Amino acid sequence: MTQPSAKLESVVQWLMATAFLAVAIRHFQYFEVYLSRLLWLLEFLLLLGLCGACILRKPLKKSAKGFREWWIPPLGAILPFFLIQDPASILQGEWPRYRPLANLAWYDWLKWVMILGTGLTLWALWHLRGSFSILVEARERVFTGPYRIFSHPMYVGEVVTATASAALRGGLDVWGFWFLFLLCQILRARMEHEKLLQAGFGLPEEYGEQNGVYNDEEHADPQSRGRGDQRCQISSLSEAKKKN
Repeated sequence: MTQPSAKLESVVQWLMATAFLAVAIRHFQYFEVYLSRLLWLLEFLLLLGLCGACILRKPLKKSAKGFREWWIPPLGAILPFFLIQDPASILQGEWPRYRPLANLAWYDWLKWVMILGTGLTLWALWHLRGSFSILVEARERVFTGPYRIFSHPMYVGEVVTATASAALRGGLDVWGFWFLFLLCQILRARMEHEKLLQAGFGLPEEYGEQNGVYNDEEHADPQSRGRGDQRCQISSLSEAKKKN
């Protein structure tokens, strides 16, 4: 029988998928007013990708437990919207209004920072796919694409984009939301790293040796190859002693 926690996790994932789809549909309304069509396209593809990743999930290896693993990630997912939308309009019972751009003089180069950040996030999501999760869960460990460079490339891309977005709009409340978002992402990355270790995935080189991810010497870690050579030598010596 499915445990209540698993059912609740499924509900959260479907709610987030619905939310991402709703934002993606609303995103169409801003196509004509976006100063960068490339940024609009990347954001639209990212929203669709997040929706799909929430639906097409890989089997769960380690579920979220405790307050931090359940509530910090959703908070981190919501906070970026407060960087670009005015929460006061929500309190007034209106659909969230976009914040005006206060620093248009910086837009020419900040838009490229946002494009790079969003592009990195989309690239990471493409490789993560069904292993993506809103909550702190372990499904499959990914080593392809940007995951060969960063442990959490999605978070790196999101923080880069959020920083540029906050710089465009300015204001103490915007930077306050940005700081909370940064804190959530740091905590989330640490918790996910611990969760992957709990699920038995281990460090990249250890997991690769056990599961054949690095199946040639070109991709193997030099220290891992050295340890492997030492193990072979010890094994050979043991066999020789037995024969003697």
